[in-house]
Amino acid sequence: MTREESWLKNYQELKAWMVEHHHYPPEHTLLHNWIRRNIKLRNKGELPEWKCVLINELEAMRTHEHTGGRKKKKGPTPSLPYKEGELFGNIN
Repeated sequence: MTREESWLKNYQELKAWMVEHHHYPPEHTLLHNWIRRNIKLRNKGELPEWKCVLINELEAMRTHEHTGGRKKKKGPTPSLPYKEGELFGNIN
């Protein structure tokens, strides 16, 4: 199998995954590592144009809903119940 055939095989497998799940596979899997590596190569300008088009197509299929892990807090940061210097006084 040539490199291009192998690349297209991974692309087809990832595309099938994305059609079903609408997000990238879990971290530390072959397909997750494959897409991350190709995105990095694309961003550095080292990926051929035809591969860039296909990678962009996969990215467009992705929804940005939360799929697990820690959620980032939204909204303003709560203020502290004391003013600066009040808690320990002046330390000099």
